[in-house]
Amino acid sequence: DNAAVLCWGDSLPCYSSGLTGPGEVSSPLGESVSVLCQYHERHQGNRKYWCRGAVWRSCHIAVETTGSEAEAKEGRVSIRDNHRLRTFTVTMENLRLGDAGIYWCGISKFGFDPGVPVKVTVLPGECLLRSLHSSFIASEVDWGMGKCHGVWGSGGRYCTPWTALPVVSDWGAVK
Repeated sequence: DNAAVLCWGDSLPCYSSGLTGPGEVSSPLGESVSVLCQYHERHQGNRKYWCRGAVWRSCHIAVETTGSEAEAKEGRVSIRDNHRLRTFTVTMENLRLGDAGIYWCGISKFGFDPGVPVKVTVLPGECLLRSLHSSFIASEVDWGMGKCHGVWGSGGRYCTPWTALPVVSDWGAVK
């Protein structure tokens, strides 16, 4: 878990804020991912938010609560606060590759807002194909746990089922 630190500027720590998050989450393309952030009881009535950007001071707020426990939703992103558990949950639905990046769990308060970074990774699905040459043929590989569809060329391809990264080259020899 990451603990938030209040800052002046981009990186000078001031004092601990009592906000924590998972640090990193991942989910497959097209699926959903939920992020749970926990806060100190003094922030129960404050607005909570989820913002995107590598730099905390200039991140773009994607969705925020009103300070109540009602769910707020903006497009494919929702946020819900649970005052009793002192947590708020952000859910990103129907993930796209472009959704990957650095996000922040944040709390709106007088003075400096506490925030904690969360790296979101979108897994490319059943297969990650990387072109090594420009000549391709269509192919299909049976991994024993479902089919991995892809395009294969004379230089080989990487095909990533979720549990391994075999390198397939020379037309099917797995190294």
